[in-house]
Amino acid sequence: MKKKFDNIWLGTILAVAATVITMVLIYRYKLPYEYMQTFFKDMWMHLMAPKVISLGVIPNLALFLLFVYTDRYKSAKGVLGVTIIFGIIVFIFKLTA
Repeated sequence: MKKKFDNIWLGTILAVAATVITMVLIYRYKLPYEYMQTFFKDMWMHLMAPKVISLGVIPNLALFLLFVYTDRYKSAKGVLGVTIIFGIIVFIFKLTA
């Protein structure tokens, strides 16, 4: 039986959105910058990017578990794919630093 909201693109879009929203919330509430442009510049200069991206990926766990528990496995694949891609990006940052 085909379930509503069960496709890879939905999981991918929601995972990227959750990661970006979490990164913006980290910027907004934890770091004392006035402008987002300054935040991103300092993030790359001080090699904070792997830390911020790693924290930004945490909500993907909740999305993944939600999709798995509701038997929406295709959407869960999209979330897992985005999480793996962000993990590879963090790994590359750590290797080059």
